[in-house]
Amino acid sequence: MKHIILVSKLQNIYDLHIVMVDPYIDPQQTDCETENIRQWLYQDASASDINWASQFNKPIVVIGDAQVRDGVPLDSCYPQATFDILKSDTTIRDLVWYRFDKSYNEETSAGTISGAANSPVFVQIIESLYEKN
Repeated sequence: MKHIILVSKLQNIYDLHIVMVDPYIDPQQTDCETENIRQWLYQDASASDINWASQFNKPIVVIGDAQVRDGVPLDSCYPQATFDILKSDTTIRDLVWYRFDKSYNEETSAGTISGAANSPVFVQIIESLYEKN
């Protein structure tokens, strides 16, 4: 089932201003291959994906993967590839990253998930994407 996060309470679809896509509600992670990341973002994410969001013909905001898995942050190539893929898509209005606070921990089938705030190095990697672009 696809989920949509709405900015305001909608009376009908015409009230929709943006669509937020959070492919990382599902903690699955792909490798750093650009085409595999593109496939995940646009088609394979089980919670929501960009192709699904495109049907509304509204600006799309994507929530990037800022989760630390079992105490290990993502390789820097992953957020960089995600950033590069999405910055070239004119339907994407923005890419946001939730840091969560250090107390956020969730046990999942993929292991323990915690927020990026638990890895200052990972937070710096994400912040540097915007500084150099």
